[in-house]
Amino acid sequence: MNRHLLYILVFLFLNDLYSQREFYGNIFNNKKTNFNLKATELENHKYESVQLSGIIKSSCPMKGCWMEIETNDETVFVKFKDYSFFVPTSGIKGKKATIRGDIFFDTLSVSEQKHYAYDAGKSFEEISNINKSKVIVTAIAEGVLIED
Repeated sequence: MNRHLLYILVFLFLNDLYSQREFYGNIFNNKKTNFNLKATELENHKYESVQLSGIIKSSCPMKGCWMEIETNDETVFVKFKDYSFFVPTSGIKGKKATIRGDIFFDTLSVSEQKHYAYDAGKSFEEISNINKSKVIVTAIAEGVLIED
């Protein structure tokens, strides 16, 4: 009986040790309850130091300075606090991300949208069609956990 318990403990230890997850920026306790994002509740509010999980839709292929995650049918544009860290430029699309940071509505100017579209490798035609500012859900993350 003790031998089976020992095997289970060794398996759990090794599984955790070799699981594919990596922190970027500040490490945080990812066991805390996640923030349940409802964009309608963000109006005129900024939620500080919350945790939010979602699936990575895209990231900056140039240097990993931003990413988009999908959570609760909302797309969140994630930038990194003071550009103090970056995420991988490839291979993270479709993976689960948990972020810790501030979440709020933000207005992206035409030039910012064109910059991000250029970074994302959008075509000249797509970039030239951007002609008005856009309000989006934004997060400034102090830490990111990416898991398989």
